Amino acid sequence: MQKVTRELGEQLSEQDKQECEQAIRDLGERVAGDDREAIEVGCQRLTELSAKLAAKVQQSASAAEDAVAKAQESQESEPAQKAEGGDAGVVDADFEEVGDDKK
Repeated sequence: MQKVTRELGEQLSEQDKQECEQAIRDLGERVAGDDREAIEVGCQRLTELSAKLAAKVQQSASAAEDAVAKAQESQESEPAQKAEGGDAGVVDADFEEVGDDKK
């Protein structure tokens, strides 16, 4: 869990980091004792925090993917808009090359 909080660093709020650090310290203290139930409660707390962080990271990644997709859609629709007459300075015309003998 310590490794995860370090790796996610900027993606986590200060409150989330503090919760994780506190849960890790609490579990360490419980492991030092012999109370099996207390250790299981500490493990359960870390599991819950882990799931909470995973959901936040997933949500953040999903939002970033949505933003990229919207940007790509916008870029792809620009040429279509221009082809539909969005640029008044463009003229579509046929041409014929004239050789030296036709000049």
